[in-house]
Amino acid sequence: MATQTSTLPMPNPSRGSSSVNEIAHSGVVVVVGANGSGKSRLGTWLENPRSLANHMGPAPAGDRESYRIGAQRLLQLPGLAQRMDSDQANTILRQGTDSVPGPSRVQGDPVVGQTNDFPALLNALFAERNKHANEYYEAGKRSGGTPGVPNEDSLDRLEQLWDRIFPQRKLEIGNHQVSARPRNSKTFYPAAQLSDGERVGFYLIGHVLMAPAQARIVIDEPELHLHPSIQTTLWNALEGARTDCTFVYITHDLAFAASRSGAPVVVLFDYAAPAPELTPTSQTTPSEEPARYGYWDWQLAPRSELIPTEAVIKILGTRRPTLFIEGGGSSLDLAVYETLLPDKHVVPAGNCEQVEKATRAFRILTSLHHIDAAGLIDKDDREQAQIAKLQRHRIYCLPVAGVENLLALPECIRAYMQSMNIPSDEQENVLLRVQENVKNAMKTIRTKAIADRAQYAIRRRFQSVRRTGNKVDDLAGALQNVIDEARPEEIYGNAARTIDNALMPTTDFTEFLGVFRNKAILTRIADQFGISREAYKDAMIALLQRDSTLRSSLRRRLPIAEESPGPEAAVLLQQETSQAIADDASSSQT
Repeated sequence: MATQTSTLPMPNPSRGSSSVNEIAHSGVVVVVGANGSGKSRLGTWLENPRSLANHMGPAPAGDRESYRIGAQRLLQLPGLAQRMDSDQANTILRQGTDSVPGPSRVQGDPVVGQTNDFPALLNALFAERNKHANEYYEAGKRSGGTPGVPNEDSLDRLEQLWDRIFPQRKLEIGNHQVSARPRNSKTFYPAAQLSDGERVGFYLIGHVLMAPAQARIVIDEPELHLHPSIQTTLWNALEGARTDCTFVYITHDLAFAASRSGAPVVVLFDYAAPAPELTPTSQTTPSEEPARYGYWDWQLAPRSELIPTEAVIKILGTRRPTLFIEGGGSSLDLAVYETLLPDKHVVPAGNCEQVEKATRAFRILTSLHHIDAAGLIDKDDREQAQIAKLQRHRIYCLPVAGVENLLALPECIRAYMQSMNIPSDEQENVLLRVQENVKNAMKTIRTKAIADRAQYAIRRRFQSVRRTGNKVDDLAGALQNVIDEARPEEIYGNAARTIDNALMPTTDFTEFLGVFRNKAILTRIADQFGISREAYKDAMIALLQRDSTLRSSLRRRLPIAEESPGPEAAVLLQQETSQAIADDASSSQT
């Protein structure tokens, strides 16, 4: 990546630090933010700060500090390039229009105006080839007809990059025109007939290759019109092709932002336009009075060792309270919690340990006060003491063993019966039969359920191993202490009592669902109504989406507290997280 520039200037200091007004980087910077946070205005400012002062009139093109590729770009690839001098073609390309130069390459409003420079790009590419051809011809005359191998030009490099990124399509660079054909065909057609993704690929490759040496290239919405499968390949290739340049990506695509591994991520929260009395004058410059050009609320995204970069970016880009949950992007957890908690930004974080780590990491980012992070995990076989400890850090456990059991609660079964028009005077008898059938099914696996619960308790104890030093004796001693405290007979006996109490006919069904976690629970419920387990789950999700009374009932079951933990919990959390980081560092050194 670029080495000639180690920092990216920002228009005003970062939130929480009056001394941070630039970003250290190694050639790539990513800027993310929600709509209205000032992303395009920041791109305009990076290109030329005076672009935001429209009343000042056109500014010389030489004032531009970046080569900007705007989001509002027209992708009409011309059939034929104009023949012109290379210097003239480059001048037109870099000012974005063949009219009077202005403060931005964008025509009209420099923030949201359109860029129609595909013809200028094609002209510049072929003008460079003509220049190289003329130089090669002159070298041949001077050398007596042996000029050697011709120098590679931008069209050569464009064709090589194209072959890597779009292997299914072959380009043919002709006499001031471009054609294309499928790899398995010999029939060419005008490049103007390429797909949107292929045309934008040609456009982006060409612009990056034709940018000035050691340029700062600002790309607004780099993912636009590109299939996700080629985004990473394309930009990795372009960064590799222009290691002399700095790439500044401005995006709201979090997957793309996360793909720029190792790059600093700037999060934009908001933009405030300058007051009329603070508008710039011809005597002021952005560096002297940045507030006269607007004010961005921004911060460098923290890099936490306890949470994936993509999740960091995703949380910082939202204004809603955040809830980490178990599962992935297509899990039942996500479908249920997004329906029950529309006021939360629900983020699947993997397994329960990853949810705990993610929540703890965000709870100690005290400088980001706009984030209200909590975690919600399955109860599984946790004892009450473990649940209480987690809750002190806003990591909450369901009142039932797993998320599927929420759909087995009595109010869900009643709602399903109502949707199926089962007479109300029959519903209670059906409900009792369902609950009896479910408990009978769990009685058949009683011994296994006891052993599983006991094993889970022992595994939890071994996860609590904490050594006091770094020698082998310290580790052996810590392990022996856990072994001594893990008495199998006692643990097995406690598990048996819990399982047997849950199976008693008088035990409330909700309490039973807090102990047992098994696919057979929903299967037995579905059998009662003559449908499959999956069909019952789908039906319940649909009911949750349209039945506000059912949503309210289940939401009241969720243990997510509104208040924040007290100061003692915050201190404890920081101590525990610091210890986790120290342990991770120690293990990585080992």
